[in-house]
Amino acid sequence: MPDYGGTLDLLTEKIELRELLGLTAGDVWAQEGVRTPDPTPYADDVEIIDGLRNDKNGTKFAAVFDIGDSESLSAKRDDPSPSGADASLISIIRFRTQDPDQIERIMRQSGLVRDKWDTPRNGTTFLRYSIERILARGGPVYEPGLLSQARKAQPAFHVVEAEEVERETDESSDLPPEVSPSGDARTQAPASERWPSMRADELRERDLPPVEHLTMLGQEGYFVKGESHVLAAFPKTGKTVLTLASVLEWLAADDTQVCIYFSEESPRMWARRLKKLDDTTGLDRLYFVAARGMGAQNMINRLDTDYPDGALEHRGIIVIDTLRLLGIEEENDSAQMERAVSPWTEYQQTLTCTLLINHHTRKGGGRHGEGVSGGHGLIGAVDTVLELHRDDNVDNWRIIKVVGTRSLEEISGIYERVETSDILGTTHELRYVGEKKDVTRDETTERIWEALTDTWQTSAQIGDALNDPQPSKWTLNRDLQKLGNEGRALRQPPMGEVISSGQKLRWRLA
Repeated sequence: MPDYGGTLDLLTEKIELRELLGLTAGDVWAQEGVRTPDPTPYADDVEIIDGLRNDKNGTKFAAVFDIGDSESLSAKRDDPSPSGADASLISIIRFRTQDPDQIERIMRQSGLVRDKWDTPRNGTTFLRYSIERILARGGPVYEPGLLSQARKAQPAFHVVEAEEVERETDESSDLPPEVSPSGDARTQAPASERWPSMRADELRERDLPPVEHLTMLGQEGYFVKGESHVLAAFPKTGKTVLTLASVLEWLAADDTQVCIYFSEESPRMWARRLKKLDDTTGLDRLYFVAARGMGAQNMINRLDTDYPDGALEHRGIIVIDTLRLLGIEEENDSAQMERAVSPWTEYQQTLTCTLLINHHTRKGGGRHGEGVSGGHGLIGAVDTVLELHRDDNVDNWRIIKVVGTRSLEEISGIYERVETSDILGTTHELRYVGEKKDVTRDETTERIWEALTDTWQTSAQIGDALNDPQPSKWTLNRDLQKLGNEGRALRQPPMGEVISSGQKLRWRLA
Protein backbone atom coordinates (compact mmCIF):
# COMPACT_ATOMS: atom_id res chain seq x y z
CA MET A 1 0.00 0.00 0.00
CA PRO A 2 1.46 3.41 -0.87
CA ASP A 3 2.29 5.81 1.95
CA TYR A 4 0.53 9.14 1.60
CA GLY A 5 1.78 10.74 4.79
CA GLY A 6 2.23 14.47 4.91
CA THR A 7 0.44 17.67 5.67
CA LEU A 8 -2.78 18.54 3.90
CA ASP A 9 -3.22 22.06 2.60
CA LEU A 10 -6.48 23.21 4.20
CA LEU A 11 -7.19 26.51 2.48
CA THR A 12 -4.96 29.05 4.30
CA GLU A 13 -3.72 26.84 7.12
CA LYS A 14 -2.29 23.34 7.38
CA ILE A 15 -3.67 20.61 9.59
CA GLU A 16 -2.38 17.08 9.78
CA LEU A 17 -5.44 14.91 9.32
CA ARG A 18 -3.70 11.90 10.77
CA GLU A 19 -3.18 13.79 14.06
CA LEU A 20 -6.87 14.68 14.23
CA LEU A 21 -7.84 11.06 13.70
CA GLY A 22 -4.97 9.36 15.45
CA LEU A 23 -4.08 7.52 12.26
CA THR A 24 -0.68 6.58 10.88
CA ALA A 25 0.89 8.38 7.94
CA GLY A 26 -0.13 5.55 5.65
CA ASP A 27 -3.78 6.11 6.53
CA VAL A 28 -4.02 9.50 4.84
CA TRP A 29 -3.89 10.28 1.14
CA ALA A 30 -2.46 13.80 1.10
CA GLN A 31 -3.57 16.27 -1.52
CA GLU A 32 -0.51 16.97 -3.63
CA GLY A 33 -2.13 19.06 -6.35
CA VAL A 34 -1.67 18.30 -10.04
CA ARG A 35 0.58 15.37 -10.76
CA THR A 36 2.81 15.82 -13.78
CA PRO A 37 3.68 12.88 -16.03
CA ASP A 38 6.81 10.92 -15.13
CA PRO A 39 9.59 12.06 -17.52
CA THR A 40 11.55 8.83 -17.03
CA PRO A 41 11.54 7.01 -20.41
CA TYR A 42 9.78 3.67 -20.34
CA ALA A 43 11.45 2.55 -23.59
CA ASP A 44 14.45 3.36 -25.82
CA ASP A 45 14.30 5.61 -28.87
CA VAL A 46 13.65 2.78 -31.32
CA GLU A 47 10.71 1.44 -29.30
CA ILE A 48 9.23 4.93 -28.94
CA ILE A 49 9.43 5.53 -32.69
CA ASP A 50 7.90 2.11 -33.40
CA GLY A 51 5.07 2.92 -31.02
CA LEU A 52 4.45 6.27 -32.74
CA ARG A 53 4.27 4.54 -36.11
CA ASN A 54 1.62 2.15 -34.76
CA ASP A 55 -0.52 4.85 -33.15
CA LYS A 56 -3.78 5.94 -34.70
CA ASN A 57 -2.03 8.88 -36.38
CA GLY A 58 0.98 6.75 -37.32
CA THR A 59 0.63 7.58 -41.02
CA LYS A 60 0.95 11.31 -40.29
CA PHE A 61 3.92 10.71 -38.01
CA ALA A 62 5.71 8.57 -40.59
CA ALA A 63 5.23 11.16 -43.35
CA VAL A 64 6.62 13.98 -41.20
CA PHE A 65 9.35 11.97 -39.48
CA ASP A 66 10.64 10.06 -42.51
CA ILE A 67 10.54 12.69 -45.27
CA GLY A 68 9.64 15.96 -43.56
CA ASP A 69 6.21 16.11 -45.21
CA SER A 70 4.76 18.86 -43.00
CA GLU A 71 1.75 19.23 -45.33
CA SER A 72 0.45 15.92 -44.00
CA LEU A 73 -0.28 17.68 -40.71
CA SER A 74 -3.02 19.68 -42.39
CA ALA A 75 -4.77 19.24 -45.69
CA LYS A 76 -6.28 22.71 -45.31
CA ARG A 77 -3.06 24.69 -45.43
CA ASP A 78 -0.92 25.09 -48.55
CA ASP A 79 2.09 26.46 -46.70
CA PRO A 80 2.24 25.23 -43.07
CA SER A 81 4.86 27.13 -41.07
CA PRO A 82 8.09 25.33 -40.09
CA SER A 83 7.56 26.23 -36.42
CA GLY A 84 4.03 24.85 -36.60
CA ALA A 85 5.37 21.59 -38.03
CA ASP A 86 8.03 21.47 -35.28
CA ALA A 87 5.44 21.97 -32.56
CA SER A 88 3.10 19.37 -34.02
CA LEU A 89 5.79 16.70 -34.23
CA ILE A 90 7.00 17.49 -30.69
CA SER A 91 3.42 17.17 -29.46
CA ILE A 92 3.06 13.81 -31.19
CA ILE A 93 6.30 12.51 -29.66
CA ARG A 94 5.41 13.97 -26.24
CA PHE A 95 2.47 11.58 -26.07
CA ARG A 96 4.91 8.65 -25.96
CA THR A 97 7.74 10.19 -23.91
CA GLN A 98 8.05 13.26 -21.70
CA ASP A 99 11.86 13.08 -21.45
CA PRO A 100 13.20 16.26 -23.17
CA ASP A 101 16.50 14.58 -24.07
CA GLN A 102 14.73 11.68 -25.73
CA ILE A 103 12.34 13.98 -27.58
CA GLU A 104 15.29 16.01 -28.90
CA ARG A 105 17.14 12.90 -30.08
CA ILE A 106 14.03 11.70 -31.94
CA MET A 107 13.38 15.14 -33.44
CA ARG A 108 16.94 15.25 -34.79
CA GLN A 109 16.32 11.96 -36.59
CA SER A 110 13.30 13.44 -38.39
CA GLY A 111 12.96 14.99 -41.81
CA LEU A 112 12.23 18.40 -40.27
CA VAL A 113 15.83 19.10 -39.17
CA ARG A 114 16.89 22.70 -39.90
CA ASP A 115 19.62 25.10 -38.84
CA LYS A 116 17.31 27.26 -36.75
CA TRP A 117 17.02 24.51 -34.17
CA ASP A 118 20.57 25.29 -32.96
CA THR A 119 20.16 29.07 -32.72
CA PRO A 120 20.16 30.56 -29.20
CA ARG A 121 16.82 31.09 -27.49
CA ASN A 122 16.28 32.01 -23.80
CA GLY A 123 19.53 30.47 -22.60
CA THR A 124 19.18 27.31 -24.67
CA THR A 125 18.60 26.32 -28.29
CA PHE A 126 15.44 27.03 -30.27
CA LEU A 127 14.64 23.31 -30.48
CA ARG A 128 15.13 22.72 -26.76
CA TYR A 129 13.07 25.81 -25.95
CA SER A 130 10.30 24.54 -28.24
CA ILE A 131 10.35 21.13 -26.52
CA GLU A 132 10.17 22.66 -23.05
CA ARG A 133 7.25 24.88 -24.06
CA ILE A 134 5.28 21.92 -25.41
CA LEU A 135 6.05 19.84 -22.31
CA ALA A 136 4.92 22.70 -20.05
CA ARG A 137 1.52 22.72 -21.73
CA GLY A 138 0.90 19.16 -20.55
CA GLY A 139 -1.91 16.96 -21.79
CA PRO A 140 -2.76 13.25 -21.90
CA VAL A 141 0.12 10.80 -22.28
CA TYR A 142 0.60 7.18 -23.22
CA GLU A 143 0.19 4.93 -20.19
CA PRO A 144 1.65 1.42 -20.50
CA GLY A 145 -0.47 0.10 -17.61
CA LEU A 146 -3.93 -1.45 -17.50
CA LEU A 147 -5.79 1.83 -17.63
CA SER A 148 -4.33 2.76 -21.00
CA GLN A 149 -5.50 -0.60 -22.34
CA ALA A 150 -8.98 0.12 -21.05
CA ARG A 151 -9.12 3.55 -22.70
CA LYS A 152 -7.51 2.85 -26.07
CA ALA A 153 -10.38 4.46 -27.89
CA GLN A 154 -10.09 7.74 -25.96
CA PRO A 155 -8.22 10.82 -27.29
CA ALA A 156 -4.61 10.64 -26.24
CA PHE A 157 -2.95 13.86 -27.37
CA HIS A 158 -3.58 17.05 -29.30
CA VAL A 159 -1.98 17.67 -32.68
CA VAL A 160 -1.30 21.18 -33.91
CA GLU A 161 -3.31 21.64 -37.07
CA ALA A 162 -1.65 23.99 -39.51
CA GLU A 163 -4.69 26.24 -39.79
CA GLU A 164 -4.32 27.00 -36.08
CA VAL A 165 -0.65 27.86 -36.34
CA GLU A 166 0.40 31.42 -37.11
CA ARG A 167 2.59 31.76 -40.19
CA GLU A 168 6.25 32.18 -39.38
CA THR A 169 6.87 35.68 -40.71
CA ASP A 170 10.04 36.17 -38.72
CA GLU A 171 12.72 33.54 -38.17
CA SER A 172 13.10 34.84 -34.60
CA SER A 173 9.38 34.45 -33.87
CA ASP A 174 8.25 32.57 -30.83
CA LEU A 175 6.47 29.22 -30.79
CA PRO A 176 3.03 28.88 -32.40
CA PRO A 177 -0.12 29.09 -30.27
CA GLU A 178 -1.49 26.45 -27.96
CA VAL A 179 -1.88 22.93 -29.30
CA SER A 180 -5.44 22.40 -30.47
CA PRO A 181 -7.71 19.48 -29.55
CA SER A 182 -8.34 18.39 -33.11
CA GLY A 183 -6.35 15.21 -33.45
CA ASP A 184 -6.08 12.09 -31.37
CA ALA A 185 -4.06 8.92 -31.15
CA ARG A 186 -3.75 6.00 -28.83
CA THR A 187 -1.89 2.76 -29.12
CA GLN A 188 -4.36 0.58 -30.93
CA ALA A 189 -4.61 -3.19 -30.73
CA PRO A 190 -6.07 -4.88 -33.79
CA ALA A 191 -9.82 -4.42 -34.01
CA SER A 192 -10.33 -8.18 -33.72
CA GLU A 193 -8.66 -8.11 -30.29
CA ARG A 194 -10.35 -4.96 -29.01
CA TRP A 195 -13.84 -5.98 -30.11
CA PRO A 196 -13.79 -9.78 -30.51
CA SER A 197 -16.79 -11.55 -31.97
CA MET A 198 -18.30 -14.35 -29.92
CA ARG A 199 -20.63 -17.13 -31.01
CA ALA A 200 -23.92 -16.96 -29.14
CA ASP A 201 -24.04 -20.66 -28.31
CA GLU A 202 -20.52 -20.57 -26.83
CA LEU A 203 -21.31 -17.39 -24.93
CA ARG A 204 -24.41 -19.03 -23.49
CA GLU A 205 -22.33 -21.90 -22.09
CA ARG A 206 -19.82 -19.61 -20.41
CA ASP A 207 -19.57 -20.00 -16.64
CA LEU A 208 -20.57 -16.76 -14.93
CA PRO A 209 -19.60 -15.77 -11.42
CA PRO A 210 -22.56 -15.22 -9.10
CA VAL A 211 -23.72 -11.67 -8.50
CA GLU A 212 -22.05 -10.54 -5.26
CA HIS A 213 -24.12 -7.96 -3.45
CA LEU A 214 -22.65 -5.14 -1.39
CA THR A 215 -24.99 -4.41 1.48
CA MET A 216 -26.41 -0.98 2.20
CA LEU A 217 -27.44 -0.55 5.84
CA GLY A 218 -27.42 -4.34 6.05
CA GLN A 219 -29.66 -4.84 3.00
CA GLU A 220 -28.89 -6.43 -0.35
CA GLY A 221 -30.31 -5.39 -3.69
CA TYR A 222 -28.84 -1.91 -4.18
CA PHE A 223 -25.12 -2.27 -4.99
CA VAL A 224 -23.12 -5.00 -6.74
CA LYS A 225 -19.43 -5.71 -6.17
CA GLY A 226 -17.33 -5.16 -9.29
CA GLU A 227 -19.93 -3.05 -11.13
CA SER A 228 -20.52 0.66 -11.79
CA HIS A 229 -23.18 2.77 -10.08
CA VAL A 230 -24.56 6.31 -10.12
CA LEU A 231 -26.30 7.61 -7.01
CA ALA A 232 -28.34 10.71 -7.88
CA ALA A 233 -30.10 13.04 -5.47
CA PHE A 234 -31.08 16.65 -5.05
CA PRO A 235 -28.43 18.69 -3.14
CA LYS A 236 -28.40 18.25 0.65
CA THR A 237 -30.50 15.09 0.53
CA GLY A 238 -27.73 12.95 2.03
CA LYS A 239 -25.74 11.35 -0.81
CA THR A 240 -22.39 11.70 0.92
CA VAL A 241 -23.67 10.47 4.30
CA LEU A 242 -25.18 7.35 2.72
CA THR A 243 -22.08 6.80 0.56
CA LEU A 244 -19.71 6.95 3.53
CA ALA A 245 -21.91 4.62 5.59
CA SER A 246 -22.02 2.13 2.69
CA VAL A 247 -18.28 2.27 1.99
CA LEU A 248 -17.44 1.69 5.66
CA GLU A 249 -19.85 -1.24 5.67
CA TRP A 250 -18.12 -2.75 2.60
CA LEU A 251 -14.64 -2.28 4.06
CA ALA A 252 -15.68 -3.84 7.37
CA ALA A 253 -17.18 -6.85 5.60
CA ASP A 254 -14.08 -7.59 3.47
CA ASP A 255 -10.61 -6.70 4.74
CA THR A 256 -9.11 -7.09 1.24
CA GLN A 257 -11.08 -4.11 -0.12
CA VAL A 258 -9.48 -0.68 -0.61
CA CYS A 259 -11.42 2.53 -1.28
CA ILE A 260 -10.13 5.64 -3.05
CA TYR A 261 -12.59 8.46 -2.45
CA PHE A 262 -12.34 11.55 -4.71
CA SER A 263 -14.25 14.30 -2.91
CA GLU A 264 -15.35 17.88 -3.48
CA GLU A 265 -15.23 18.52 0.25
CA SER A 266 -12.19 19.78 2.14
CA PRO A 267 -10.03 17.57 4.39
CA ARG A 268 -11.17 19.72 7.33
CA MET A 269 -14.77 18.65 6.75
CA TRP A 270 -13.79 14.98 6.45
CA ALA A 271 -11.67 15.20 9.61
CA ARG A 272 -14.67 16.42 11.58
CA ARG A 273 -16.93 13.77 10.10
CA LEU A 274 -14.50 10.91 10.74
CA LYS A 275 -13.72 12.03 14.31
CA LYS A 276 -17.33 11.29 15.22
CA LEU A 277 -17.23 7.66 14.12
CA ASP A 278 -17.46 5.10 16.92
CA ASP A 279 -16.37 2.19 14.71
CA THR A 280 -13.07 2.86 12.90
CA THR A 281 -12.91 -0.51 11.14
CA GLY A 282 -11.56 -0.08 7.62
CA LEU A 283 -10.31 3.50 7.97
CA ASP A 284 -6.76 2.30 7.26
CA ARG A 285 -8.01 1.19 3.81
CA LEU A 286 -10.01 4.34 3.01
CA TYR A 287 -8.10 7.11 1.19
CA PHE A 288 -9.54 10.56 0.57
CA VAL A 289 -8.42 12.89 -2.19
CA ALA A 290 -9.56 16.52 -2.03
CA ALA A 291 -10.04 16.56 -5.80
CA ARG A 292 -11.71 19.91 -6.49
CA GLY A 293 -9.83 21.41 -9.45
CA MET A 294 -7.80 18.25 -9.96
CA GLY A 295 -9.41 17.28 -13.27
CA ALA A 296 -10.35 13.88 -14.66
CA GLN A 297 -6.97 13.15 -16.25
CA ASN A 298 -5.03 13.83 -13.05
CA MET A 299 -7.48 11.66 -11.10
CA ILE A 300 -6.85 8.82 -13.56
CA ASN A 301 -3.09 9.39 -13.48
CA ARG A 302 -3.23 9.20 -9.68
CA LEU A 303 -4.77 5.75 -9.81
CA ASP A 304 -2.34 4.55 -12.50
CA THR A 305 0.69 5.76 -10.55
CA ASP A 306 -0.30 4.66 -7.06
CA TYR A 307 -1.97 1.39 -8.02
CA PRO A 308 -0.08 0.08 -11.08
CA ASP A 309 -0.32 -3.32 -12.75
CA GLY A 310 -3.86 -4.12 -11.65
CA ALA A 311 -3.34 -3.54 -7.91
CA LEU A 312 -7.03 -2.68 -7.54
CA GLU A 313 -8.26 -5.71 -9.46
CA HIS A 314 -11.27 -7.33 -7.72
CA ARG A 315 -10.55 -5.31 -4.56
CA GLY A 316 -10.85 -1.64 -5.43
CA ILE A 317 -13.73 0.70 -4.56
CA ILE A 318 -13.58 4.03 -6.40
CA VAL A 319 -15.90 6.84 -5.32
CA ILE A 320 -16.29 10.08 -7.29
CA ASP A 321 -18.27 12.56 -5.19
CA THR A 322 -19.55 14.27 -7.31
CA LEU A 323 -19.60 13.95 -11.09
CA ARG A 324 -18.65 17.63 -11.38
CA LEU A 325 -15.08 16.65 -10.51
CA LEU A 326 -14.76 15.28 -14.07
CA GLY A 327 -14.96 18.82 -15.46
CA ILE A 328 -18.30 18.51 -17.25
CA GLU A 329 -19.42 21.90 -18.57
CA GLU A 330 -23.03 21.04 -19.43
CA GLU A 331 -24.55 18.35 -17.24
CA ASN A 332 -27.69 18.13 -19.36
CA ASP A 333 -25.61 17.23 -22.42
CA SER A 334 -26.11 13.48 -22.71
CA ALA A 335 -23.20 12.91 -25.11
CA GLN A 336 -20.80 14.91 -22.95
CA MET A 337 -21.86 12.93 -19.89
CA GLU A 338 -21.23 9.64 -21.62
CA ARG A 339 -17.76 10.74 -22.82
CA ALA A 340 -16.81 11.81 -19.30
CA VAL A 341 -17.98 8.63 -17.59
CA SER A 342 -16.90 6.04 -20.18
CA PRO A 343 -13.14 6.03 -19.28
CA TRP A 344 -14.08 5.26 -15.68
CA THR A 345 -16.51 2.47 -16.51
CA GLU A 346 -13.94 0.95 -18.90
CA TYR A 347 -11.35 1.08 -16.11
CA GLN A 348 -13.84 -0.50 -13.71
CA GLN A 349 -14.67 -3.27 -16.18
CA THR A 350 -11.00 -3.99 -16.89
CA LEU A 351 -10.18 -4.45 -13.20
CA THR A 352 -13.61 -5.69 -12.05
CA CYS A 353 -13.52 -3.14 -9.27
CA THR A 354 -16.50 -1.24 -7.82
CA LEU A 355 -17.30 2.28 -9.04
CA LEU A 356 -19.75 4.69 -7.37
CA ILE A 357 -20.34 8.15 -8.84
CA ASN A 358 -22.50 10.63 -6.95
CA HIS A 359 -24.57 13.01 -9.04
CA HIS A 360 -27.64 15.21 -8.71
CA THR A 361 -31.18 15.08 -10.01
CA ARG A 362 -33.03 17.76 -11.94
CA LYS A 363 -35.29 20.08 -9.98
CA GLY A 364 -38.24 18.91 -12.05
CA GLY A 365 -37.53 15.25 -11.28
CA GLY A 366 -38.80 12.47 -13.54
CA ARG A 367 -39.64 8.78 -13.64
CA HIS A 368 -37.48 5.77 -14.54
CA GLY A 369 -34.25 7.74 -14.28
CA GLU A 370 -35.44 10.73 -16.29
CA GLY A 371 -34.81 12.97 -13.28
CA VAL A 372 -31.07 12.24 -13.39
CA SER A 373 -29.14 15.09 -15.00
CA GLY A 374 -27.49 13.84 -18.16
CA GLY A 375 -30.39 11.57 -19.03
CA HIS A 376 -29.96 8.45 -21.08
CA GLY A 377 -26.27 9.08 -21.83
CA LEU A 378 -25.34 8.70 -18.17
CA ILE A 379 -27.84 5.95 -17.43
CA GLY A 380 -26.58 3.89 -20.36
CA ALA A 381 -22.94 4.25 -19.32
CA VAL A 382 -23.22 2.50 -15.93
CA ASP A 383 -24.59 -0.79 -14.65
CA THR A 384 -26.96 0.59 -11.99
CA VAL A 385 -28.59 3.97 -11.39
CA LEU A 386 -30.07 4.79 -8.00
CA GLU A 387 -32.13 7.82 -6.99
CA LEU A 388 -32.37 9.21 -3.47
CA HIS A 389 -35.35 11.34 -2.40
CA ARG A 390 -36.84 12.81 0.74
CA ASP A 391 -40.09 11.23 1.89
CA ASP A 392 -42.99 13.65 1.46
CA ASN A 393 -44.64 12.63 4.73
CA VAL A 394 -41.81 11.87 7.17
CA ASP A 395 -39.06 14.48 7.35
CA ASN A 396 -36.24 12.18 8.37
CA TRP A 397 -37.09 9.33 6.00
CA ARG A 398 -35.21 8.88 2.75
CA ILE A 399 -36.38 6.80 -0.21
CA ILE A 400 -33.72 5.07 -2.31
CA LYS A 401 -34.78 3.53 -5.61
CA VAL A 402 -33.00 1.37 -8.17
CA VAL A 403 -34.31 2.97 -11.36
CA GLY A 404 -32.07 1.39 -13.99
CA THR A 405 -30.00 -1.76 -13.64
CA ARG A 406 -28.37 -4.64 -15.50
CA SER A 407 -27.86 -6.99 -12.54
CA LEU A 408 -30.53 -6.14 -9.97
CA GLU A 409 -34.28 -6.06 -9.62
CA GLU A 410 -35.83 -2.63 -9.40
CA ILE A 411 -36.48 -1.89 -5.74
CA SER A 412 -37.55 1.06 -3.61
CA GLY A 413 -36.51 1.15 0.04
CA ILE A 414 -36.82 3.51 2.99
CA TYR A 415 -34.19 4.35 5.54
CA GLU A 416 -34.33 6.65 8.52
CA ARG A 417 -31.84 9.46 9.11
CA VAL A 418 -31.53 10.68 12.69
CA GLU A 419 -29.32 13.71 13.32
CA THR A 420 -27.47 14.67 16.50
CA SER A 421 -25.28 17.77 16.76
CA ASP A 422 -22.44 18.93 18.98
CA ILE A 423 -19.42 21.23 18.77
CA LEU A 424 -17.78 19.02 16.12
CA GLY A 425 -20.80 19.13 13.85
CA THR A 426 -23.69 16.86 12.96
CA THR A 427 -23.75 13.07 13.22
CA HIS A 428 -26.21 10.98 11.23
CA GLU A 429 -27.49 7.60 12.35
CA LEU A 430 -28.96 5.65 9.44
CA ARG A 431 -31.35 2.74 9.91
CA TYR A 432 -33.02 0.76 7.14
CA VAL A 433 -36.80 0.71 7.64
CA GLY A 434 -37.84 -1.60 4.81
CA GLU A 435 -39.06 -1.73 1.23
CA LYS A 436 -41.36 1.13 0.43
CA LYS A 437 -44.18 -1.16 -0.66
CA ASP A 438 -44.15 -2.78 2.80
CA VAL A 439 -43.62 0.29 4.98
CA THR A 440 -45.58 3.42 5.72
CA ARG A 441 -45.54 5.59 8.80
CA ASP A 442 -49.00 4.41 9.82
CA GLU A 443 -47.97 0.77 9.43
CA THR A 444 -44.96 1.33 11.68
CA THR A 445 -47.19 2.88 14.33
CA GLU A 446 -49.59 -0.08 14.11
CA ARG A 447 -46.75 -2.57 14.48
CA ILE A 448 -45.65 -0.81 17.66
CA TRP A 449 -49.21 -0.80 18.99
CA GLU A 450 -49.48 -4.54 18.36
CA ALA A 451 -46.31 -5.08 20.43
CA LEU A 452 -47.92 -3.48 23.49
CA THR A 453 -49.38 -5.79 26.19
CA ASP A 454 -51.34 -5.39 29.40
CA THR A 455 -48.02 -5.44 31.26
CA TRP A 456 -45.85 -2.34 31.70
CA GLN A 457 -42.81 -2.42 29.37
CA THR A 458 -39.95 -0.03 28.76
CA SER A 459 -39.50 1.49 25.31
CA ALA A 460 -36.46 -0.74 24.77
CA GLN A 461 -38.43 -3.88 25.62
CA ILE A 462 -41.14 -2.93 23.14
CA GLY A 463 -38.53 -2.30 20.44
CA ASP A 464 -36.89 -5.68 21.06
CA ALA A 465 -40.27 -7.40 20.60
CA LEU A 466 -40.65 -6.01 17.06
CA ASN A 467 -39.61 -8.08 14.06
CA ASP A 468 -37.37 -6.67 11.34
CA PRO A 469 -37.29 -4.05 10.08
CA GLN A 470 -36.99 -2.55 13.55
CA PRO A 471 -37.60 1.21 13.86
CA SER A 472 -34.94 3.44 15.33
CA LYS A 473 -35.19 4.67 18.91
CA TRP A 474 -36.33 8.05 17.62
CA THR A 475 -39.18 6.51 15.56
CA LEU A 476 -40.17 4.18 18.40
CA ASN A 477 -40.43 6.99 20.94
CA ARG A 478 -42.24 9.25 18.45
CA ASP A 479 -44.89 6.62 17.67
CA LEU A 480 -45.35 5.64 21.33
CA GLN A 481 -46.00 9.31 22.11
CA LYS A 482 -48.50 9.38 19.25
CA LEU A 483 -50.29 6.31 20.63
CA GLY A 484 -50.33 7.91 24.08
CA ASN A 485 -51.78 11.16 22.75
CA GLU A 486 -54.46 9.17 20.90
CA GLY A 487 -55.39 7.35 24.13
CA ARG A 488 -54.45 3.95 22.72
CA ALA A 489 -51.49 3.50 25.09
CA LEU A 490 -50.85 4.35 28.74
CA ARG A 491 -47.57 5.74 30.01
CA GLN A 492 -45.74 5.88 33.31
CA PRO A 493 -45.43 8.72 34.21
CA PRO A 494 -48.81 9.70 32.73
CA MET A 495 -49.04 11.74 29.56
CA GLY A 496 -48.81 15.45 30.30
CA GLU A 497 -46.52 15.11 33.29
CA VAL A 498 -42.99 16.48 33.11
CA ILE A 499 -40.34 13.83 32.47
CA SER A 500 -37.10 14.23 34.40
CA SER A 501 -33.76 13.72 32.71
CA GLY A 502 -32.80 10.05 32.42
CA GLN A 503 -36.22 8.86 33.59
CA LYS A 504 -37.34 5.57 32.00
CA LEU A 505 -40.74 5.49 30.39
CA ARG A 506 -43.04 2.47 30.60
CA TRP A 507 -45.94 1.66 28.35
CA ARG A 508 -48.94 -0.71 28.14
CA LEU A 509 -52.21 -1.05 26.27
CA ALA A 510 -54.92 1.40 27.28
